[in-house]
Amino acid sequence: MPRWMGLSLAIALLTACSGGASGVLPKTSVQTPAKAKVNVTITMRVPGAASARTAALRRIFTIAQNTAGAQVQVLSAGDDSGTPLASTAANIEPSTSSGSTCAASDSYGNRTCSFSVTAPAGTDDFIITTWDQAPPAGGTIPGGAEQLGWGIDPSVAIVAGAAASVSATLSSVLASVSLDLTPAALHQLIPSTGTIGVYALDADNDVIVSNGFVDPSGNPITLSFAVDNNLYGALTLSTGSITAPSATGVQYTYAPSGVLNTSGTFNVNVSVSSSYAGVASASVPLSAIYPSFTSITDGNLSALNSYHGGIAFDTSGGVYYSFDKNFGGIDYYAGSGSSATTLYNGTATNPVRGGISTGYTGSPNQLLSLAGSLTLAGTINGASTSLATVGPSVPLANGSAMASVTNGNVTTLWYASGTTLAALDTQTFTYQTYAGFDDTPTAGVVADASGNIWVVDNVANGLYECPAGCSSLAGPYSLNSGPPFDVLANSNGIFVTQVNSSNPMIMEINPASPASGPAILTLPSNATPYYLMPDNAQPGIVWFDYMLYGQIGIGRMDTNVSPANIVMATDVNGPFGSQAGAIGTASNGLVYMVFDGTSTLVQVSR
Repeated sequence: MPRWMGLSLAIALLTACSGGASGVLPKTSVQTPAKAKVNVTITMRVPGAASARTAALRRIFTIAQNTAGAQVQVLSAGDDSGTPLASTAANIEPSTSSGSTCAASDSYGNRTCSFSVTAPAGTDDFIITTWDQAPPAGGTIPGGAEQLGWGIDPSVAIVAGAAASVSATLSSVLASVSLDLTPAALHQLIPSTGTIGVYALDADNDVIVSNGFVDPSGNPITLSFAVDNNLYGALTLSTGSITAPSATGVQYTYAPSGVLNTSGTFNVNVSVSSSYAGVASASVPLSAIYPSFTSITDGNLSALNSYHGGIAFDTSGGVYYSFDKNFGGIDYYAGSGSSATTLYNGTATNPVRGGISTGYTGSPNQLLSLAGSLTLAGTINGASTSLATVGPSVPLANGSAMASVTNGNVTTLWYASGTTLAALDTQTFTYQTYAGFDDTPTAGVVADASGNIWVVDNVANGLYECPAGCSSLAGPYSLNSGPPFDVLANSNGIFVTQVNSSNPMIMEINPASPASGPAILTLPSNATPYYLMPDNAQPGIVWFDYMLYGQIGIGRMDTNVSPANIVMATDVNGPFGSQAGAIGTASNGLVYMVFDGTSTLVQVSR
């Protein structure tokens, strides 16, 4: 049912505020009897849908036309629970209905109805109620009628021989509540917000759109909200209660942190209860989705990778990754099925040692790798295409990760090799080396947005910088007790993982003053982080894989806040191992993590 909250109707002196609401115009007193009673003429106006300027108002006015009967009770001021001093009931259906007190509707559908009540002189309260059934001629509101509205004009002075004026605003009588959620599901690993749509309904199941909620006696009603599982404090509501319709509903905010400790998808029940017993409670399930982990068999991943691995993707959702078994090689997984396919096996003279990359100068649809004295390439559209030699010999004593920098039409591939940093021009396939750091058999390499290259030395526990257009390395900048492993750069800083099992962490370095040392981000539960990757759709968001009690997991780090917020989800049903491998995102949004030592490639749906 659509929601038309937050709209009010200023109609004469009485506001239509829900299904069945109607307007009461000032009435005049006539025929003052000797016993000091005043015959008060009540004029009510029921708006027609055609007079509304918008579809939303037409909906409200159409609901208002459900009003069929009106009742006015006169009571001594302040004694509204006592016996009425006078009362009357009137048929306010369209004039075509038998017994109607209304004149013919105008061309817009508006109808004006008139009836009277005899009120004693003095100070009186006038209580006006509207109903979905009309009274019979000279009778009262039928017993089966549903009350739609309630209003009061208190302490009205009724003076014999003088005109009296009464006005009131009708509030809708709340009969039931319905809830919905947009969206109706959240991903436990990802902060999110949503809306709880609150549909307060009258007895005819029409949405209450304005004024406060009241019971049939006009007492205010409060609707209170709760969640039966607040996702360990991460799920909060914008308000705990409302007393009137809200155009924006109630907002929920999900802000997770730390290690998620409930795996699998489950429902969080969002409920509403009423302070009035006549309104039943209601609830709606919010689905909390835990990341799914799928293991893909790959026997080449049976040995721990001694070198920094690589991962790359094609446009069809396929994934390429390097392995370390024997002399290393590259495997391919097309995105479906239970196993991967070997694309290239290294040899004793040309081993695959380190990262792989897609795209280079003039060949954006190519897979590029380094193997001993060879530069290899192959078309990245499936495992059927073998890698072929396309370049000259390259330094590759102990290969590392790769970082590519494009300047104009030329892509330069940066990588660590032994005690050097090498830059391979993929147009001419010539390279330049930069000596000066110790040894990086598993060290990371990354390019920042300005083209500066950052290299991790995991023996000396240092970080080196090769500024754009550099002729030599700067550094090393001291890191924490190592060994450091992977490195990532974004607009918020340089981030380095440390895989020391007794003191694992992620370090944050300010690129403007790297010598000042790192800030320490300790992972929850002493988890060990390995590889980092940026979220290209969300600046400042970093994803990483980690090991926790022998099981692999995926983490999300928001570096836009300080300290960075970390959320982690572990593959609690997956295999056990001791080292996580390269991580990356396919074109279809699925994340892949190489799980060295367990013969599996792990596919993750976040």
